[in-house]
This record gives sequence, structure tokens and C-alpha cells, in this order.
Amino acid sequence: MITCGENLTRLLKAYGIDTAFGIPGVHTVDLYRGFDTSGMTHITPRHEQGAAFMAHGYAMASGKPAACYLISGPGILNALTAMGQAYSDSIPMLVVASNNQRAELGTGGGFLHETKNQTAAVEQVTAFTHQLLDPVNLDQTVARCFSVFNAARPRPVCIEIPRDVLNEPGKSETPVWPAPSRAAPAQAAVAEAAARLAKAENPIIILGGGAWEASEEATALAERLGAPVVCTCAGKGIVAEDHPLALGCALPFEPVQDRIKSADVVLTLGSEMSETDQLYTYTRFEIGGDLIRVDIDPEQLARSYQPAQAIVADAKLTLAAILAELPETSPDMGKAHSEAEALRRLIDPLWQPIAADHKPLLDIIRDLLPRDGILVTESTKPGYTSKHYYPCYEPRTLIYPNGYGTLGAALPTAIGAKIGAPERDIICLAGDGGFLFSIEELAAAAEQKLPLPIIVWNNQAFGEIRDSMVAWGLPRVGVDLQAPDYCKVAEGFGCYSARPGSLSEVRIAISQALTADGPTLIEIDANQDWVRG
Repeated sequence: MITCGENLTRLLKAYGIDTAFGIPGVHTVDLYRGFDTSGMTHITPRHEQGAAFMAHGYAMASGKPAACYLISGPGILNALTAMGQAYSDSIPMLVVASNNQRAELGTGGGFLHETKNQTAAVEQVTAFTHQLLDPVNLDQTVARCFSVFNAARPRPVCIEIPRDVLNEPGKSETPVWPAPSRAAPAQAAVAEAAARLAKAENPIIILGGGAWEASEEATALAERLGAPVVCTCAGKGIVAEDHPLALGCALPFEPVQDRIKSADVVLTLGSEMSETDQLYTYTRFEIGGDLIRVDIDPEQLARSYQPAQAIVADAKLTLAAILAELPETSPDMGKAHSEAEALRRLIDPLWQPIAADHKPLLDIIRDLLPRDGILVTESTKPGYTSKHYYPCYEPRTLIYPNGYGTLGAALPTAIGAKIGAPERDIICLAGDGGFLFSIEELAAAAEQKLPLPIIVWNNQAFGEIRDSMVAWGLPRVGVDLQAPDYCKVAEGFGCYSARPGSLSEVRIAISQALTADGPTLIEIDANQDWVRG
């Protein structure tokens, strides 16, 4: 007999999921029946939040979803923060969570791991959550998950299975439903957008994370129009930031905001156009001309900025259709390149003074990583600078917790990214405050023997909040931290460690860590004179 739990693992493997992150528990043991012969890999984090962050990084680096196997109650609830980050960032993740037996649900009987309404809690951070009450519905439920991943705005989905259902007989076959096609733009909409762009004298393109698969088409359209390209943090690298028309992630800076306001047509693809991409200066850009918005999510087209034209469609298909409709033109590329270069020069003096402390480290990381190498960072002072300063040449090569801004994301996300793309060089950059949220995942990194440099920017504080308190004349409460000896902690987990005393030693430490036979923690004391720019 094949149980429902065993059948689920077989079905996920048939859909192409080859990795599950999870901590086995008494309510999920039936998920592991037959797992050893399924062809799937199991990675054990040391906290369920780490499991979901690892799945997040895995999907970002590999381009395909992973699974999380989580116990009921505290297990799934521990993971909600990381699932919320993936929901905010539009990252696919398939979460399988157990629950109490069907007869126990909603009774308030005090059963192990009982939650008043677990499904309702999980629904807040998923595209959908389905409580599977009969194994006969499993194949359709999994098909729904992959419909979201393949054709809608990709976000976490959750299949919640009562533990008695996990052990019930499942189907002997594992049918895979065909993947739905992505939404193509209506021809009339394409013609209208192409006409607007063809007549535009001063267009500009804004790229968000929803356009990450459209690098070739976005670059071709920018060159066809002679239009500068600015991106959100999630859109970094869709047009390589060493392209002459690329302005990088520069939405917060006044020269770029002036250019957007003066544009007669602004084409935006796959972006929420939210405040989190403008927080470096806390100024919101304005749009003076016609806004064309393209998004796979129809609700997004009725938020933030009102468009002159709204297109519900896949970004890659839309750009390809617009390119086919646009007449061949010969814009003055010398003039277009000069304009973009002038804008980049105007941005240079506008960095916050503290950025001088971060730029040398980010320059070293950029120099050591190949074009497809990935920097994983989080809400920490050099992380904030990296969003706008660190150049990306391919999409998804800077992973940062954008909208949700989760502390503790960097280390487990970097672990997941390295597992998802073992052939690529990956560097983790965390602040000491955030690093302590997930320091236990050093054990998982060591267990997997990952050649992963883990840079801890140690200012003995929640530095950004500390500085804000000082600037606003508030008392420093709860922001100064007693730090452990990070190198000794790392060594206790079986990792290598380094505490460089100069930028040249930082370079050596990172370079060696990229080829080591296990993870290396590199602690940078941000209060040392050699760090300060």
C-alpha cells in the first residue's frame, strides 16, 4: 500500500521538486515513508524558519521551487516569517504542513500542537492554503500549486494534511497535470503600447522582479528606443548594470526621479512600485507622462501609481510582442548613452556618508564574484548600500529581503541558494544583530560542507535603529548588543573563521572561503579605523 504521505513525495518529484527542507517531527513521520528511495534530497535546518528561508534562496538561485516539510502548530508557525518574505518577494515555495487528526480539528481539546485555526494563520502568507481531507484530491491540489508557480504571480502555497490522512492509502499512480501557459498580452493592448512608445521622445523603462526572465527582451527594447533603464532592487541585473543605458537601482535619487517625472512615457514591468525601493532617501518619485504598467497580477495594476494603460500579462511575452510591433528605428545612441552616463555621474555625490564605510567591502565582493555569482544580504548597513551601489550583471544575483525586510534572512537564504546552485559562487553578508536571529544554521552549512563565505558586519548593535534614535534625540534603548566571539562560535559549529585586520586581508579571507571544503565565518569589526571610509 502506498500512503498519502508517500504518494505526495513521489508526486512532487514527478513535478521536478528534488529538495525538501524540514525538521521531522511526530506529526510528519509519515511524510518520510519511502523518502529514501524517492530520489529527493532532504536538508535539515535547525529551525523551521530556516527551512523556509532556505527554500526561498534555493528558488532564487535555481529558478525552481523547493519543498518545506513542517510539523503542525509550532513548526509551521515558526516558518511564517520566512514565508511572508517569500510572499512579499513573489518567490515560489511549496509548503507541506501536518495538522491534528480530522476528528480533533477545531475541538479545543488540548491535543499536541493544536492551533485554533492553523489554516487561517498560514493563509496570510500564501497564494492559497488547502487543507487536504481526502487523499483522492491530492493530485489536483498539487496541480493547483504548480499552476500558481508556472502561470500566476509565484508565491508560497501550502498543503495542510491532518496526520491521519497522511497515513491513509493514496493513489497508486501519480498523474502530472500539464503546465498552463502564461498570459500573453492582447494584441490590441500591444498595438496601443507600441504606438505610445513609438511616438515617445523621452521614454524611460522601470524593471521590477516580475521581469527577471525578460533580460534579452528588456535590453533589446531599451536599445530600440534609446531609453534609459532603472530597476528596483528585485529587478537588479535584468539589464546588466554595465550596459550604457542602465541606471541601476536608482529610484530614490533625485536626478533619476527628475528624469522619470520629465519622461513622456514610462514603461514599468513586474513591479509593485512600492516605497521600499525608495527608502534610501525616503522620497517618492512622480510620473509626469503616460504610465504603461505590465504585470501578471491584475490587482497590482490598481495600486500605487495609476497607469494610462494597464496590461495583465507575462513581462517576457509582452516585451517580445511590443518589439515585434514597434517599427525599426535608429535612435541617437551616442546621445542616449551620454544622457545615462550624465545621470550616473549626478548620483555619485548623493550617497549617504556612511556608504564610504561599505563601498570598499562591496567592491571586493564584486571583484571576487563572477558575473553570475550571488551576494545574499539583509537589513544591515552595508546591505542597504548594496541595494543601490553593488552592480549586478544578471538577474537575481543580489538577494535582499525587500518588502518584508526580515532580519535573520541572510544566512539560511544563502545556504539554500548554494544548495540550489552549487556550481555558482555565493557570498553571505549579514549584520551582527540579524545574524543572531539565525546563527544556529551554521550547523546546517557545516553539515553540508558548503564553501560559503559568511561575512558578519559587527557594529555591536542594531546599528540602523541606534543611529536613528541618536539622530532623532531619543534615548538608546534596546539597540546596543553584547556580542559573542563569532569566530569561536563558528568553530564550535565546525566552520572555519577569520577576523581580518585590513581590506587586503578581507580579500584574502573571502577568496579562500570560496574554495574551502566548508563554510567560513569572516567577522569584520565595523568600529575599527581601517573599516571607516
